[in-house]
Amino acid sequence: MNKRMVRRIMEAVTTEILKRYNLKNVCDINNGNCEYWANMVAERIPNTIIGETPTRDWVAGWPGHFWIKIKGENGLYYDAESLEGVKHWRQLKIFAYNRHKKTQQLKISLFKL
Repeated sequence: MNKRMVRRIMEAVTTEILKRYNLKNVCDINNGNCEYWANMVAERIPNTIIGETPTRDWVAGWPGHFWIKIKGENGLYYDAESLEGVKHWRQLKIFAYNRHKKTQQLKISLFKL
């Protein structure tokens, strides 16, 4: 399966979930429907591995999240917001957003001191 076909499948799954659950955007998929997305993509693309935030990272403040990696492809990680793929799951946009949010919360907390 070539890269273009993989991308089309991920886009189709994303569109299907947005419609099925009446969601506004891909951020909504990654915030509560990421497991559905990962499973639906895995059903359609052979050799797909579903990953999730390890418990140790979840406990340390990383959000719980599901993503995919396709064996034999380019070694990239994908989710509904990162259809282009990233080199490490911690680079997925949902984690960048949450790191920014935590930094802003810390700045607000320090400001109140």
